[in-house]
Amino acid sequence: MIPLTAWALAAFWWQSSPEPPKPAVVAGRVVSATTGEPLARARVSLRQAGGSQVAFLTTTDAQGDFRFEGVPPGSYVPAAEKPGYLRQNLGARPSAAGGSVSVAPGQQISGVLLKLTPQAILTGRILDEEGEPIAYAGLSVLRRVYAEGVRRWISVRETQANELGEFRVAELAPGRYYLLASGGGRQRASALRLPGARPQAYAPAFYPDAPEETTAAPVDLEAGRRLDGLEIRLRRTPLYRVSGRLVIAGLTEAPGAYRVALLPRASGLSAGLFGGAALSRRETFEMSGVLPGSYLLTVMGADRAGAVLARQPIEVAQGDLEGLVIQLAPPVEVRGVVRLEGPLKADLRSLRLLLSPADGPLFSPPRASPQADGAFRFAGVARGSYRLQVSGLPEGAYLKAVRLAGQDVLGRAMELAAAGAALEVVLAAGAGHIEGMVLKDSGDPEPVCTVALAPEPPQPYRSDLYRRAECDAEGRFRLSGLAPGTYKLWAFEEIEPGAERDPDFLRLHDSQAAKVEIAAGGSEQIRLKRIAAAR
Repeated sequence: MIPLTAWALAAFWWQSSPEPPKPAVVAGRVVSATTGEPLARARVSLRQAGGSQVAFLTTTDAQGDFRFEGVPPGSYVPAAEKPGYLRQNLGARPSAAGGSVSVAPGQQISGVLLKLTPQAILTGRILDEEGEPIAYAGLSVLRRVYAEGVRRWISVRETQANELGEFRVAELAPGRYYLLASGGGRQRASALRLPGARPQAYAPAFYPDAPEETTAAPVDLEAGRRLDGLEIRLRRTPLYRVSGRLVIAGLTEAPGAYRVALLPRASGLSAGLFGGAALSRRETFEMSGVLPGSYLLTVMGADRAGAVLARQPIEVAQGDLEGLVIQLAPPVEVRGVVRLEGPLKADLRSLRLLLSPADGPLFSPPRASPQADGAFRFAGVARGSYRLQVSGLPEGAYLKAVRLAGQDVLGRAMELAAAGAALEVVLAAGAGHIEGMVLKDSGDPEPVCTVALAPEPPQPYRSDLYRRAECDAEGRFRLSGLAPGTYKLWAFEEIEPGAERDPDFLRLHDSQAAKVEIAAGGSEQIRLKRIAAAR
């Protein structure tokens, strides 16, 4: 026989045991972003916010509707995709992070609307100066972005023309693009060379036939647009030799061989399109088949470390470039420490430090992460001018100062030319944040938007002062980790990657900006009106 106290305890345990959370339902519809028509047979997924694992997957019915049952409580990011359209998350532009849906126990959520943007397509031909097709020519679809104070190229798509010089590029989002065609590997390898004449090859050119990036014509694409009949003309140009000698007197431990390469000075363009490379086991080097242009001649050790030993700007114009004298210098080691000001407790090992070259491209910019005590080290740094970029700051902290030999170099170029350079990075407590909502003209929340924040006045070399955030399904946004200061905010329907750092772009929308002052540890609430995309 069970004692009464045991029965009482069992009854108490049964009554006080928490019930398992009730599963919920998430339902909605997938439509075309341009026509609003329902899209059947679209794949819809639910992914837990902050994760990469898909938790639920289904397909829309003939009316474009979907339904997930048995969804545990939590926060989820709905997404949809369909052939001919761009993959899209809830309330976002194509490929953007998008908003999330908060699911409570037993909740019945309906009306989740996913709008898919039809893909844009480009087709055309790559021709020579006489209008003949160039077989297997290469094509790069580029976008211009603004980063670290300069405009750079980023490649969106890389493809190759067929044997008739024809190309087709699909799955493009709306936006502004630039096309760069090149003769390709086969064309460079089979450069035209008549007896006694200088070899020639097709020089890369921007659409329609611009040899220089400054005269490149943009291609503006709307959602679902198919732009046919584009033609890019390439012209034959002489190829030149670049040769010289390496002065290794300054090296205490000279490598057994050297790699000499030419990097285009235009930020982001592939070295393989324009430049050349050579492997030298002696103190002389020679590169053939070099196209005219502006380059940064870079010398590296051919060993596993591959330390950069020299960087020198050169111009290849109307003839061979001979007799260059390149002074090699050993790389330097840069040490430093991260210091905390104020009531901050943080694992400094999550910080990411980058030395960004201020005097031209570099194969692999030096990176470092601090140890738990804040000490860090950059090894094998090529001598030159750099700016320090800091990311991954702990919550509540902002970047207050960067000092080299006691001098403040935050956002400025610093010369690293001697061994023993010591950096001090100061993080301070009291970062501010901004919360707000983007509204339509009707006063309703606007879920499809990107909020951009920039310092006032602009500071293009302070990447830590710029932010962008996607609005959630209710038009809300949050920007955190802000250093004290004055800022401007905009809410864009569409904005190119990195455009929030382009002062010329922001100046066009200055009248639509909201100005806000952030004090140390301050919090501000703001409401914005969305800036519609140009149609």
